[in-house]
Amino acid sequence: MHDERQHSLFLRNSFRYAVPIGLVREVVMAQRILASPLAKPGFVGFLDFRSSFCPVIDLPAWIDMKVPEVPADPCLVIVLGVGESIFAIRIDKFLANAILEEPLGSSNDKVVDRLYRQDGEAVHRLDTRVLVDWIAKELQELREAQKEEIAVLAAPVEEAELIGFTLAGLNFALPIVDLTEVIEGYTVEPLFRVDPFLRGLVNLRGQILACVDLSAALGAPPRLLEEKNQFLVLQGDGLDLALCIDQVSHKLRIPNDRVSVPGEIMMGELSEYLRGIIETTEQRIFVLSGAQLFSSRHLAAYRE
Repeated sequence: MHDERQHSLFLRNSFRYAVPIGLVREVVMAQRILASPLAKPGFVGFLDFRSSFCPVIDLPAWIDMKVPEVPADPCLVIVLGVGESIFAIRIDKFLANAILEEPLGSSNDKVVDRLYRQDGEAVHRLDTRVLVDWIAKELQELREAQKEEIAVLAAPVEEAELIGFTLAGLNFALPIVDLTEVIEGYTVEPLFRVDPFLRGLVNLRGQILACVDLSAALGAPPRLLEEKNQFLVLQGDGLDLALCIDQVSHKLRIPNDRVSVPGEIMMGELSEYLRGIIETTEQRIFVLSGAQLFSSRHLAAYRE
């Protein structure tokens, strides 16, 4: 059992914060944070933490009522568990575990319940219940928005035939009816002053394809386009696309009732192209929609 006076201390924007050590699940280097579709002060996005989407907040941004940017590079977070709620706080550095013994008084910050002095420095002890209540309120708003953004994969047949592939370390699938072919070894001619979603053009046997990259929607940096890259060629709505992927994995035949809106919230721009999620004991597969890719707002300038 932890001493109730013992806390974990961390640094963010030159301020020292503390949380009860018993609430700390883990300090991890988050490789990727998925953006939230709604711009909220202090709300960074979501971290895939042990197969659950964990909200990530930034304390200085929340206190200043600013909308933080989603970090493009890996960042350090401290994951907390308060009751049944799990969330993460972005930090610059984990300092130490220590007993706070020198109180300085209360604080005017809405998220700080008391100030302490530790090694000559002021330490802000967080009121984790305030954080939990605030996060719960934000998540409820996001769930309501999510109902309008994610559709269940529905088809007139009992099974959906999908092509599986990997992208940015995640597992994806796409209905085979949306797929024309898989190609590899093609050069992408870059386009300038366009959204990162549209990386360039691919000349496929005289047919010009728009090269689409979902990296930004995943909170990842733009892909390095090389001749060894694989592409899924999609055709529809009077336009042909070459979707950048890591590698095709295998074909799947999945009952439609296995593809559904996730219990957890899938955030960010990716939700615009997502038809559903397949949950198994081993992995989570994001099912994309070819029609929703073709209707992307980022292709408007290209269509013109």
